[in-house]
Amino acid sequence: MANKPDIRYINYYVSGTAAPNLVPKPVRRKKPQLPKPRVRENRELLLQVDPFAIAGIAVAAVLLVLMCVGVTRLYTQKAEVSANVQYLEKLQAEQVQLQGTYTAGYDLEEVEKIALALGMVPKDTLIHDEVSVTIPTPVQESTRWENFWNFVTGLFA
Repeated sequence: MANKPDIRYINYYVSGTAAPNLVPKPVRRKKPQLPKPRVRENRELLLQVDPFAIAGIAVAAVLLVLMCVGVTRLYTQKAEVSANVQYLEKLQAEQVQLQGTYTAGYDLEEVEKIALALGMVPKDTLIHDEVSVTIPTPVQESTRWENFWNFVTGLFA
């Protein structure tokens, strides 16, 4: 080891003539200081509100209103249907009564006498001629696509 200086750390503490205390001093313990309570100022309390929660509540309220409207409309329609069913039953009963009155109101023999007096003849005594008619099929007009295709094939023909 080449020329390395020999270094020593020297402790400069010298006890000297100071006499040590043989009686320990009483340790004074300080009372622990509690943190001072904070005085609340009259500030407005700010609440953080989740916008998705507000939107969910709004959607739920709208759906509740729509459900109430739907239920009231359903009950209204049920009442209207029952009223219409009662009206239909009334009309059917009236129709049965009027049909009986109508059939009782005329006599078939009297109707036949009046018809013969007017010059009408029974259906069995008439001569029936049958005429057959053939309806020609209409000529089908070509569509625009067919016209275009015919034009293209005419170009390359």
